Order: sequence, then structure tokens, then C-alpha cells
Amino acid sequence: MERLDDPPDVVIRRLPLYARSLRYLLEEGIHSVS
Repeated sequence: MERLDDPPDVVIRRLPLYARSLRYLLEEGIHSVS
């Protein structure tokens, strides 16, 4: 059973991954539009 509230260290560890995928999607969107 998963807990809804993740421990802070888990969230902090995942932040770089989220930032990388977000930046990738952003750059892909810009390249496809222009």
C-alpha cells in the first residue's frame, strides 16, 4: 500500500529527474513549433 505523502528525501531525490524531463519536453515543444 502506497502512502500519499512521500518522505522529503524521496521527493528531493526525484526533483532532478522531473526537471530534466520537463526541460526536455519544453525544448521539444519549442523545436517542433519553430
